[in-house]
Amino acid sequence: MEDPSTAESLFAAEALPLTEPWFCPQAKYPVSEWMRLRKNLTMEYRLPPALYVNGTDPHWFCDKMKPDVSPWPAQAARYTKRDLAIGIFSGDTLALGRGEATLDTWLADVPNAVVHTPTAVPAAITVGFAHRGMVPDYDPSVRAHEAQHVQLYGLQDLYTRYPHAKWYYVAGCDSYLNVDYALRMLSGYDADKDWWITKWDYPRKPVIDKNNAAEWNSATKRLSCPAKRGPAVNTTLFPGYEPRAALRRAPGADLATLKPPKYTWSSGSWSWFFSRSALRKYAEVFDAFEAQHDFPRDICICADVITGVIMSGLGVKLTAMTHRWESAFMAQAVDGSINSAVSRTEYTFYHYVRPRNMVAIHERALHEKLDRLLNSPRAQELVPAWAQRFSARHKRFVERKTDVLARLCTNSTAPPAVMAERMERLLGAHGVNTTLHPGSTFRERIAAHCASIRAAHSLIVTVARQRKVLVKSGDIPDVCVTSDLCLVH
Repeated sequence: MEDPSTAESLFAAEALPLTEPWFCPQAKYPVSEWMRLRKNLTMEYRLPPALYVNGTDPHWFCDKMKPDVSPWPAQAARYTKRDLAIGIFSGDTLALGRGEATLDTWLADVPNAVVHTPTAVPAAITVGFAHRGMVPDYDPSVRAHEAQHVQLYGLQDLYTRYPHAKWYYVAGCDSYLNVDYALRMLSGYDADKDWWITKWDYPRKPVIDKNNAAEWNSATKRLSCPAKRGPAVNTTLFPGYEPRAALRRAPGADLATLKPPKYTWSSGSWSWFFSRSALRKYAEVFDAFEAQHDFPRDICICADVITGVIMSGLGVKLTAMTHRWESAFMAQAVDGSINSAVSRTEYTFYHYVRPRNMVAIHERALHEKLDRLLNSPRAQELVPAWAQRFSARHKRFVERKTDVLARLCTNSTAPPAVMAERMERLLGAHGVNTTLHPGSTFRERIAAHCASIRAAHSLIVTVARQRKVLVKSGDIPDVCVTSDLCLVH
């Protein structure tokens, strides 16, 4: 249980109500300075590499987002984190860097979460698809577009793995989702109905019926590129396409006057939320769909377009978020030139995030939530409960990192219990707080937790390289050692 004296000391230590963010005081991190700086950026989505030198600063995002100390909403969200299942699509060489960063930060409190990779990565405990014919992303025989299949297979696996979740979401390993705010967005929808929710929908375009020889021959004669001519689909699989397609196949049908069925889609950059019944339809039809289509030739290599073709064919309507929420989901990086995070509160989705920047976003988000909880009329009730969950989160984090290290050090002959103790000592020796000091304030605990994530990431990347595991570290620095870390502790 949480020490009540810790909560009392926090309330006594901070002047309430808070009028500005504790972690990001505007006098020190003015948004106006970032607005001035970003006018000179030449890249729309990401910062030029030179400016990423400061990206390891825990306060990196302080001046890039609108501050918010408004009281935490009195009414709880309609759904909880247990109602949500989330899949992260990643690469075999990215799982120990980016994949682990998502699990250690924004997915830490989501019990139904999984990282999908082309093939299973044992150390990172990912779910792979070798049984679907996928090969590791570092295999020289792999074609670039095949990595897209991880997202498609992952959606199906997410429903199969968590069939009782109410909502499902997939995202790339360079994404950060503020789950609290996402659940508030979903509160406006009934999870028992068919929902396919995203930022916005793109204009509807016609699909080509693969079973209509005249239509297929005419389309491919004009344009061989699926992105230009439109996707070619076996419409008989889909109730949303088949009625109109059947009319066009009828003897004597005039293709010039009978309009073809159409599909819509939305970008995988910000991805989509599915209700259970909607994703069940996808999961049930996907195997047949894959067996009857050559994605590059018939449709394209893009998982978001393919998903749109399937969902539109199933008759599930794409629902665009209200402006209140769609502006909180942007494809561009928050620290890029045109993101809206500087002008709105409760920003929800971050894109193009490197592992250590992900920890920086997370640290800011934790402090923002604590600021808002402290300003709530129910602070005396909400803050100690939040602190108790936070302590449990840190304990789970240490257990997970211990397990990852033990899996990397597979040649050890030590019994599991001894190995776990050895790996925990290894973490502690390299800057990971294996326990949070019971007398520390909540602010100090947040700092210690996030510093531990950074230290653990560096240690794991180093051990992985020592064990000859292929890993792309992103912005995670190595620990400077020469001895075999698996053996010295």
